[in-house]
Amino acid sequence: MLNPFEQALAQADKVIEDIMMSPWLIEGVIYPATYDEIPQRFEGMLQYNEEYRVNGTKRTLTLFKESGYRPRVGDRAEQGDKQFVIKAFELMDQLIILQLE
Repeated sequence: MLNPFEQALAQADKVIEDIMMSPWLIEGVIYPATYDEIPQRFEGMLQYNEEYRVNGTKRTLTLFKESGYRPRVGDRAEQGDKQFVIKAFELMDQLIILQLE
């Protein structure tokens, strides 16, 4: 049985899942996840006192570990007209953070 603190955390996770997460199809299975896009500037090498930069967008999909998904590079993630390939992943606390391309 969970202690009161663990029960409160479980309730908070459920609220986050219900409000912030949406269904994503990953390799044919639906998982609740949060999609995020962040503008990213990648610094280049300095040559002749000029700085070369590449601008882009970092896309991530975040799931709870308890979702049962086992991250694998190369898996496909889809929602509506968005289709991505998982290029990297990170495990942090109780989260799975997928980097999409």
